[in-house]
Amino acid sequence: RRLEHISARREHWPRRTREDSPGPDPDRVSELLARGPRPPGGSRGGSARSFMRRLVLRLIKPFTAHQQELDAAILETLQTLTRDTAATREALRADRLREAQSAAAQLAELRRQAARAEEQARELQRLSSDFTQSAREPVPGNGNPAGDQEMAHRAAGAG
Repeated sequence: RRLEHISARREHWPRRTREDSPGPDPDRVSELLARGPRPPGGSRGGSARSFMRRLVLRLIKPFTAHQQELDAAILETLQTLTRDTAATREALRADRLREAQSAAAQLAELRRQAARAEEQARELQRLSSDFTQSAREPVPGNGNPAGDQEMAHRAAGAG
């Protein structure tokens, strides 16, 4: 019943994202390894307890030494992974920046080409309009009576 109550309230719990979690802290782990285990508080109990304690510590010493070596190896791997992850993230940021700059340059070039194409389209439209206009006018001296009259009129005005 208690678990049902907790599960029902789960939706109100704050959500943690990947950015919220700080990730491993190799410096903290390194500090803990360097410091080692804390010595127990004042031991009272006489020589029998002290003898038993030394005996147990001597018996587990190989296992403790192995665990310390393992801890150091894990810490070294964690530090390497942390450095590699930071380098990879930086490389990805640099790649994204280069890609964004390249895309911006390509976009600027496309806009320039589009503006040039629009300018050429307007020029073609103007030339087409001029051509259509000139096709409607009579051509002088082409055996066309209207054209011959136009040519004679121009010659009279010039002379």
